[in-house]
Amino acid sequence: MTNNSLQNPDITISSLSEEETRTKGKILSKNIQIGDLIFLIGELGAGKTRFVQGLSKGINSPQIARSPTFVLITEYIGDIILYHCDLYRISIPEEVINLELEELLDKGALVVEWPEKGGEYMPDPDLIISTEINQDNSRKLLFFSYSERGKTLLKHMKKNI
Repeated sequence: MTNNSLQNPDITISSLSEEETRTKGKILSKNIQIGDLIFLIGELGAGKTRFVQGLSKGINSPQIARSPTFVLITEYIGDIILYHCDLYRISIPEEVINLELEELLDKGALVVEWPEKGGEYMPDPDLIISTEINQDNSRKLLFFSYSERGKTLLKHMKKNI
């Protein structure tokens, strides 16, 4: 994933609060399916985990999503299984191999924070969401589709925001 691949977002959405960021995740989750792979990129505190909280709420998981930084992968069970992976603490990209991320996609959807740390060992995403902090502390969510599934997810998002 290079900066060049993140030049022209398919959609850009503003978020004025943490709750609004959760709501955007909940909207996206209503069309999420087994096998969907979503990457979340952005600096610390940009709202990545808040977005995942919306995803987990949207699949009707009774668990509140938390940053899985210390366990690397957390599973949320609801209408489907949502795996939440946070690669912030891995030290070398090769560590991703042992996580067997592609196998998780056979059982549920997967959202990955800090995917750039996995380098060439990361499977290809359907969707990349870049979160940016604006000067007024609001957030900008930029959505990039990388597959037909990603395009379908974005069509749903556009229709429901």
